[in-house]
Amino acid sequence: MNKIPSQNPVLKDYLADVAAWHGYVRFLGLPTYQNSPDVPIEELYVPHAIASENFPPESAPATWKTIDPTLKLAEEKRLLILGDPGSGKSTLVNWFAWYLASGFSKRLPEPISDLLPLPLIVRDLSLARIEGFEALIDAFLSRPVARALADKREVLFSYLKAGQVLLLVDGLDEVAPAVGSSVLAAISEGLQNYDCFALCTSRIVGYEEIRAALSSPRTRRAQFEQAVSSKTAVATEAKRQVIDAGDGAALPVYYVAPFDDSQISRFALNWYRDQGGNDREARSVRDEFISAIRSDPSTLRLARTPNLLTMMALIYRVRARLPSGRALLYEDISQAYLESIDTARRLKDEFSWQSKKQWLARVAFEMQIRRVESSGSADRASTDLLVGRDEVISWINAAISESGEEVSDGYAQKYLDWITKRSGLLLPRGEGLFAFLHLSFQEYFAALYIRQQLMVPGWTSGEAEETEFDNRVSVGGLSEWPGSPAWHQCLVFLFELMAGEKSWPKALVKLCFPSGWATLSEELSDSEVTRVVTRARLFLDVLANPHGGFQEKARDSVIGACASIVLAEQAWLARNIDRLRWRGARTLLSRVLASSVLQPYGFQWLQDNADEVRSLALEGLSAESQVRMLEFLRELPQLECLSLNGLNLGSLSFLRPLTKISTLSLNGAKFVDHDIIGELTALKNVYLDDANIRDAGFLSRLTEMHHLTLNSNPISDIGPLASLRKLAALELDGTEIRSLHGVDKLRRLELLSVAGTEVNDLGPLQGLKKVAFLTIGHTRVTSLKPLAGIESLVWLDISKLRLKSLAAVGECQHLRYLWASSIPPLSLTPLRKLRALTHLWLDDSAVQDISPISSCRLLEVLSLRDTNVTSLEPLRELGELKSLELDGLQVTDLEPLSKMSKLERLSIKRTSVVDVSPLVGLPKLTRVAVSGSTIHSLDLIKGVNLVQHIHSAA
Repeated sequence: MNKIPSQNPVLKDYLADVAAWHGYVRFLGLPTYQNSPDVPIEELYVPHAIASENFPPESAPATWKTIDPTLKLAEEKRLLILGDPGSGKSTLVNWFAWYLASGFSKRLPEPISDLLPLPLIVRDLSLARIEGFEALIDAFLSRPVARALADKREVLFSYLKAGQVLLLVDGLDEVAPAVGSSVLAAISEGLQNYDCFALCTSRIVGYEEIRAALSSPRTRRAQFEQAVSSKTAVATEAKRQVIDAGDGAALPVYYVAPFDDSQISRFALNWYRDQGGNDREARSVRDEFISAIRSDPSTLRLARTPNLLTMMALIYRVRARLPSGRALLYEDISQAYLESIDTARRLKDEFSWQSKKQWLARVAFEMQIRRVESSGSADRASTDLLVGRDEVISWINAAISESGEEVSDGYAQKYLDWITKRSGLLLPRGEGLFAFLHLSFQEYFAALYIRQQLMVPGWTSGEAEETEFDNRVSVGGLSEWPGSPAWHQCLVFLFELMAGEKSWPKALVKLCFPSGWATLSEELSDSEVTRVVTRARLFLDVLANPHGGFQEKARDSVIGACASIVLAEQAWLARNIDRLRWRGARTLLSRVLASSVLQPYGFQWLQDNADEVRSLALEGLSAESQVRMLEFLRELPQLECLSLNGLNLGSLSFLRPLTKISTLSLNGAKFVDHDIIGELTALKNVYLDDANIRDAGFLSRLTEMHHLTLNSNPISDIGPLASLRKLAALELDGTEIRSLHGVDKLRRLELLSVAGTEVNDLGPLQGLKKVAFLTIGHTRVTSLKPLAGIESLVWLDISKLRLKSLAAVGECQHLRYLWASSIPPLSLTPLRKLRALTHLWLDDSAVQDISPISSCRLLEVLSLRDTNVTSLEPLRELGELKSLELDGLQVTDLEPLSKMSKLERLSIKRTSVVDVSPLVGLPKLTRVAVSGSTIHSLDLIKGVNLVQHIHSAA
């Protein structure tokens, strides 16, 4: 049993609320006897599996190599789970939250059996003003599920500090871009500061956008790139990647695996048992249902997605048949719940289910528009999926009016109550706020609304009066929406909905992808590639969809536009080698080769351009595609860059002909014959993270190597790397090394990262004169003396070291970035010499006297969060400060800050400050976080973005 309730009775009510909130599977209830559509998760849940590869639902389950997520979480401690809509990501999060909260631990491995679940469901949180991890927690504590902890905040943080929490973050892709970087930074901060377990989820497409968001100037990556100029391009990319990892963005990436046949069968049996009847009857209906699924390959493909399987079971129960295609499935669901529910209950209504569906479609479209538009406004971004009652009612009234129906006063309110309480399609998500049951329903109904507008007579010819349709559904809108990933699933639905309309699929292609959309310049700028690739993802998804209205002949006539983009993206990656090592960000070519429909085109494009292919980045291939691709690689002796992250490769013999290859990324890949890599002597950049490498001997021959990553491998001896005299960047985080012996031979080394290892002696670094970036946090190092002679250091991370002195740091007089979080109570006197220092983090350190840093006049960023500092007087002369964190300090007087004319961001959460008048008149101040502080007269600093949550008072 989970021991938390007995250890701390205060948490008993909280755990009961979590179990109640997350212990049910929410789906649309059957039109039968029950008033509640909820089913206890223990009755219906079929354990999900995850995989290091993204297996397409149409691929053969026998080829899938899947993993139990509980075992992987216990092993890795932190996971990022990716999946397509409806793949079961949220259900997996709910199950973990419920299981831990319910007191069970039988099926969980020991490291995670007694954790406190902390479910942060992104779509349910108010994120408009998130500034740091604590603000994110405050947003959670304002939710009904956390009401028992609202005034016991310190209890939650005590468990976080003890590492006894499982942080569950569901829906990272649902964060609007305007607040995305803030929320990601907050999560990263939490993962850095608290040694807790974590499981995060995201849609795959959303994750690609998240990776792009990590280039925000607020991240450590950008800060470092601004601070350090590298002598070699490869070292610059190395720094960029290490910092990404430090930002928490490099969580181990896994994918939700589709349901295999046995999971489909178990789910169906659980479902029909729950719907009543004895076990024999349930098995009989289950068998009929499975037979219906297997009667059509496309239906079986849909059934491998858990959310769609749930709806199929529902439809089959009601109608004894299954529709073909996702849009038709949602169509049947809509009819079943807008018509059949009340029919079954013998309830009558004056309006048809078609009318009610149209009104709901208007609500969905407005919410979809809001979702996209809010991406440009931080103040509105938290409402991208949640809208208020008054707005919903106004949209319903508008839809009713446009339909020409005459209704009594207050009907819209009654309709909203009906749609939320009986159908469950739209649900209350807090005080006066509403959201669709699942984002995919919002996308479907929004597509339905768009279809309604397109079918207005005269729309295509432009002869329709503007009053006859919504002018937001215009030629311009349809050509613009494919550029936003937030519209992609909605538009895929639209193509399915229009598939049966003569000539419309091709017409939609012309509208969504007008002439010239795929044109690329020779320069291939980052922004241009991102813009075109985003559109191409939708284009390929539409053509790969067997229900999108494109048969082979029609597909042949339009797909050629994508060939140049698919190959151009590969060429662009060769110039952006850091992206080759990203896992989870699938290239267009990977998408093409993973689709049984598009695969032939992809191989044809490669064969037609074989002589020009210099770079290939592939991930998530089907078994068939992978076999064919590995054979094809043997025909590309000119290949220079290759990324096969996460693939189960077996033998690497296909690499032998690639004698010109200079960049190779096999992060998370499975292979056996490592020695073949050692034969590729032209290699300069090798990324082998999480590749189960125990012996580095095979790398000793790669004497041209510039950048090497071996993070998260069970390697203990790096002596063989001593021969790599041109090495500029070396990453060994999370390995089993204890000694840096051999590193002293790497005189060109500019970047070294050994965080989370057993290293205890920095002696081998003494002779290295070029090291600019060094991260040694969370190791067994106690003395920094060997660093005293390294004048090239500009970035140093010594967080969580049990140091005895900072004297050696003071000798690194070119240092600009210093991370010294969670260090012992040491004198900061040596920091007086750091006149070039611009960024300093002393979070969670037992320091009290900060007077030495008054000499660091170039400081721009300073964090003193949760230290023992009581006076800010030493900061008075730091006129260059732009960002200052004082959270948790016992300070009362802000007067020393009154002359900081460049200060932009200030955090005084959980402090004793009551008077903010010293901040009046600071010209650059735009953001002040005050959560947990009792501030008087906040109106004195009008115009400043105040970040205050449930613990702040004004």
